Amino acid sequence: MMKNNKYTNKFKHKIVNEVKKVESTTLVAKKYNIPPSTVYYWVKKSEKSITSDTYNDFMLLNKENEILKKIIMEKDIEIHTFKELLGKKQILL
Repeated sequence: MMKNNKYTNKFKHKIVNEVKKVESTTLVAKKYNIPPSTVYYWVKKSEKSITSDTYNDFMLLNKENEILKKIIMEKDIEIHTFKELLGKKQILL
């Protein structure tokens, strides 16, 4: 049996993915002769990591959304201004 710090990240990722498919930490742990508590820890750690990544993606998208809202507001003002100018030009003709 290997110590936790001797497992590669690639191996841990493989185990976590298999647990998600099989939906049994114990079965996967037995298959690879790893303590179930270790596998459980890896799964929980990966879920926290995903949550953190998802939050960061959300924050980036939220910032981008705010920028796009400002651009749309500016374009709406431009369109309104051009419509007013066109309306006045047609009256003068």
